[in-house]
Amino acid sequence: MFFIIALFFSPVFIAIPGFATAPALMFVGWLMMNSIKKMSFDGDPADSIGGFIAIIMMPFTYSIANGIMFGILSWAVMKICQGKARTIPAVMWISSALFILRIITMIF
Repeated sequence: MFFIIALFFSPVFIAIPGFATAPALMFVGWLMMNSIKKMSFDGDPADSIGGFIAIIMMPFTYSIANGIMFGILSWAVMKICQGKARTIPAVMWISSALFILRIITMIF
């Protein structure tokens, strides 16, 4: 229902030039970087490495979604390599499988 309503407002959003959104994106980036202070780098290496890979891959892939995808995948792989596969929640298994499927479809 909201998508149908948004169709009527799309000309207004298209009229906004791309450079006008830069300050908002910079603010969102600042908020994301601000949360790094709360990360624990002393605990489980899978948590800190997964977060680090997510942060690094966002600018390298020019996509927040791809950065999160690589962070989740690296976290799951690290947990499996540590022998802690049973501690991975079902949502993360499903997300990882869908992300692997997405990578496969992007390649082929």
